[in-house]
Amino acid sequence: MNSNYKVIKFRSNNSKEVNDQISIEEPLEIILRYKDKENWIENTVSITMRTPGDDEDLVTGFLFNERVIEKINHIEKNYLKILKLFLKTKYVWGGKTYRGIDCSAILQLFFYYNNKFYPRDTKDQIKYSIQKNKGGVFKKGDIIFWKGHVAVCINSQKLIHAYGPEKKVLIMNITETINRIERTAKLIVKKISSIKY
Repeated sequence: MNSNYKVIKFRSNNSKEVNDQISIEEPLEIILRYKDKENWIENTVSITMRTPGDDEDLVTGFLFNERVIEKINHIEKNYLKILKLFLKTKYVWGGKTYRGIDCSAILQLFFYYNNKFYPRDTKDQIKYSIQKNKGGVFKKGDIIFWKGHVAVCINSQKLIHAYGPEKKVLIMNITETINRIERTAKLIVKKISSIKY
């Protein structure tokens, strides 16, 4: 990334103010975070200087070259493997990391992990997702949307979501959750979709 700056150039005993392009470098810390049973482990893999931009490609290439990952275009079809990484993570509105996460971020991160676009906010996720035929029966991979909230079914009875009232990511009974949200927040299910990638 280059930026234009006014600089003073010195030559002999003279100085002159001119516009110049300067490359900006900033440190980038590559941290490997993973869950070991109940606890998050964090290890710094490397710290490097780089010109900002394309950080994801830089990190992916670095991790591939160092044999931390085996394939650059790895696809993880087991969405539960990704979503369950966040179990018991603190609920933080607007959060998108293991330090704190909200309901829409969990879903977005699954798609992001698989190099697929998915909107950040629930209101946009509802518009983006294709309506599933309503049948009253939930199944693994169904996405349940409310106004301002989203959850993913892990089977026909349970769902996983970052739930504000419980202040964490947890697994709950689908019917009880729908009834609880309707009773406490006065929200009904707006749409049911399913994970497609």
